[in-house]
Amino acid sequence: IAYTYEYGYADRENKLPMTQDTLFDVASTSKAWTVMLAAQCVDEGLLEWDEPIQKHIPEFTMVDEYAGAHLSARDTASHRSGLPGHDFLREKIYGDRENLMKKTAFLEPNVGFRSNYQYNNHMFILLGYLVERVRGGMLWEDQIVKYIAEPLGIDQIRFRGINKDMDQVAPALPYCSDGYKTERCGYATNYHSAPCGGIRISMKNMAKWIAAMSRGGVTESGARLCSEKQYQEIISPVISAPEEDCFWLKNSSYAQGWINADYKGNNVVFHSGGLTGFNTQVGFLPGQDCGYVMCFNTGSTPAHRVARAIVLDYLTAGQPEESYDNMIDAWCKDRDAMREKLKKNEVGTPITAESHPQLVGSFRHPAYETFDIAEKDGVLTFTYGDFEAKLVMEKDGRITGYSGVLDGLTPAGLELIPQENGDLRAFTKEMNAALNGRGGGTRQPLTVSAGICAAPYMASSAKELFQNAETAVYTVKRSGKNAVLMYSAEIYRRELTQKYKSGYSEHASTIYALTAAVDTKDHYTFQHSQNVAYYASELAKAAGMDADLVEIVKEAGLLHDIGKPATFTQDENGVGHFYDHAAVGAKMADEILHRLKASNAL
Repeated sequence: IAYTYEYGYADRENKLPMTQDTLFDVASTSKAWTVMLAAQCVDEGLLEWDEPIQKHIPEFTMVDEYAGAHLSARDTASHRSGLPGHDFLREKIYGDRENLMKKTAFLEPNVGFRSNYQYNNHMFILLGYLVERVRGGMLWEDQIVKYIAEPLGIDQIRFRGINKDMDQVAPALPYCSDGYKTERCGYATNYHSAPCGGIRISMKNMAKWIAAMSRGGVTESGARLCSEKQYQEIISPVISAPEEDCFWLKNSSYAQGWINADYKGNNVVFHSGGLTGFNTQVGFLPGQDCGYVMCFNTGSTPAHRVARAIVLDYLTAGQPEESYDNMIDAWCKDRDAMREKLKKNEVGTPITAESHPQLVGSFRHPAYETFDIAEKDGVLTFTYGDFEAKLVMEKDGRITGYSGVLDGLTPAGLELIPQENGDLRAFTKEMNAALNGRGGGTRQPLTVSAGICAAPYMASSAKELFQNAETAVYTVKRSGKNAVLMYSAEIYRRELTQKYKSGYSEHASTIYALTAAVDTKDHYTFQHSQNVAYYASELAKAAGMDADLVEIVKEAGLLHDIGKPATFTQDENGVGHFYDHAAVGAKMADEILHRLKASNAL
């Protein structure tokens, strides 16, 4: 350990200082621990990254039946399931992990399977349940202690749950900010969601974990937490991900429980963890035997992001920037936008049982179960588990409610849209759910989707006739259901475009894996490719290309030097050359993608 320091109070009211042994909720940085358990299961032959999890959990299914039949451990660990966050579910649903797994069957996707990165805590709960199943029912918590904490020499570790879990340890108390002032708040308590973010640990012990990861998965005693092969699987890019709010983190990809990105020409693997009253930053520079851990007992402040930038500047350049005001200014701008959003709600007209009698009652969703709306203190109040919000009508006619809790700079709230049949649609940051059955009923409207294809005009054989009619049916379903559609030349063109995009999406992870393979040979080449990819995609945006083509330009930039390791030679003066690397790289990419049966367009 090169440097360690504690600032501020673990308990502000009683002036109890931070120490190296103070326990923090480290939130989503727990995800990497869950992935490490999965990697160990792969080493033990209990699991494979890319096999359907239905092999081990036959009862598992999803709304998208294809996704349900093919979802793998890698999909759950890299946020490419097609599901939005659905975090609102855990405001109420506290059932065991098996129950949470079964809820997946009713969670509605909003993008195609493996087509987009969408941060999803629920998938990590599923991954935690999966490692429990393949290891004979051994609880996730017990596995964390036995297979990770004990080999690392970690003596104190706790897990999310009721506060008595913190007995005989020194916990940091959580504090939340509204962007202007900080106040004491409560702990997150959903015990069964721990695999996505439920570890409680001290900075001293978290440093043992990051030190091992910076050494390639090797503990201080020389033992491996997982094989070298699985370590590379964990940290290698899987799918493109948005850059975090740091101006110098570029070309981000989500690996498995980690983000792999470029910081001013240096490869960094990292993750953030944000939870009610806590923020954590961890990361390391692969191959450089260095990393960092920062734990904060405050939420909704820019401190943890700025601190990460400062530390990364010290690790990569030896000194910090002169100022980080640009990061703070950007955060303040977002904070002010958030306040304006809340003001629209604050000046709205309160909704009452008299003004909106159709909203009063209980509404049901098969995954979220029951939502209740009742009058409280003269105003209709929406209640779902720990979430409670008074409903108002804003000037634009929208029905909204906010609980007063902040998730980062996003206020916890919802919008309701009454339906003509008496049901509701409820929208939160990550949920779009149909709530059926006013007054406790369970009505489910019937919809009919039909596709028609006419031969010989749009089909030359019986097989093609049925295929095209089926395509028309699924086109109807994707566009909202309850309609009849005739197969046409326009649908044909749209399907070709979709196949092109799908071919690209399915093999994006392969492109990143190829680039990661180059990295193992020549780290400089990897960063050069990252930079070319970044600038090429920026030029593509400036040229007005659509988002899909911009992304493909980015991947082409990543691949443009893939032939270099295979063509490297040295002349008599020791100067390195890469003769014909462009032609060799093009041939390599072409052959591999053909073996993978990627689309011709890709």
